[in-house]
Amino acid sequence: MIFPAYLIIDLMTFGGPLFISIIGKVKYLKNYRSFIPAIVIVAIPYIIWDMLVTGLDWHFNPLYVLSIRIVDLPLEEVMFFFVVPFAMLFVYEYIRYYVKEKTISERMAYYVFIPIFAISIIITVFSYDIQYLFLAMISVDILFLAEIITKFEMFRTRNYWIYMLMGLIAFLIVNYFLTSLPVVEYYHSKILSTSYWNGRITTIPLEDFIYNFALLSFYLFFYNIFNKKFISKN
Repeated sequence: MIFPAYLIIDLMTFGGPLFISIIGKVKYLKNYRSFIPAIVIVAIPYIIWDMLVTGLDWHFNPLYVLSIRIVDLPLEEVMFFFVVPFAMLFVYEYIRYYVKEKTISERMAYYVFIPIFAISIIITVFSYDIQYLFLAMISVDILFLAEIITKFEMFRTRNYWIYMLMGLIAFLIVNYFLTSLPVVEYYHSKILSTSYWNGRITTIPLEDFIYNFALLSFYLFFYNIFNKKFISKN
């Protein structure tokens, strides 16, 4: 290792929201009964996925990560699945505090999202030979199924899409550094590409955008479930 870039990114991602949670108007830390189980539930399968494909779909540059490993994953990569949702759910609480919620009707949601779900299924089927894209699309399909079961309760809200927009901005910044240094390096044969396009937006593989969409959505999905559970008890 010559520079702990990934660790610095993780600590900055966690430290800022933690500090603001202590001194700011929104006492996010009081929601620990909601954000801790939500983070753990989503982190576990994604960490297992990461463990299974590291070395196959991507690998980590030893120049920018610590030598500490958790089942062959750098410590910083495992931290990522906990510090990122901590920060993003913190952002969501600030969105809820400052932005009045609006929703579309359940009927409108079905008209909009069922066709998108059908397209997602088709892409999944035809991406079978592109491992990272295939797995990322499966995660999106599962997300849509969860939303169908809950009558698109999350997708119908304006604050969810603001949350996702904020997540996209943060993702572009963080992933640009991770893929341009690079901290994480992708095997070209495992991502979508053509003879005219290398499969990346700047230095970020297209699949990372799909992965990020599903990951952040799942964290919020379960956070909302636990919020309802504990709010109803109070």
